[in-house]
Amino acid sequence: QRESLESQLEAISKQLQELQPEINRLKGQLLSGKVKVLGFNPLDLNKTFVELKTQEAEIRSKLALLVPCSTVSLYSPEKPVAPKAPIVLAVSIFSGFFLGLFVAFFVEWLEGVRKRREEA
Repeated sequence: QRESLESQLEAISKQLQELQPEINRLKGQLLSGKVKVLGFNPLDLNKTFVELKTQEAEIRSKLALLVPCSTVSLYSPEKPVAPKAPIVLAVSIFSGFFLGLFVAFFVEWLEGVRKRREEA
């Protein structure tokens, strides 16, 4: 990305260097009265010059924000990672107990609904 931005900056700087003498030459001819009719508006050159300067400033700010990359070393533990069996067992028992209670109450509720429906 840095190389791309630097090449863009170089191209814009080259365009600015080529455009500046042309602007000065045309201004001089217009002020001296040598050129009266042009096929374009001379202010367009100034507008183009300002746009190029703006692009150049944007690219310079992007270049300033680029941070060089650094390599990160990966952590490799000395012993292999294994599941913690006691914690897994405790969570399984706890979850099973509450799931069993829920199923028991749900079945009881369904039977109650059936009895009320048969009576009605």
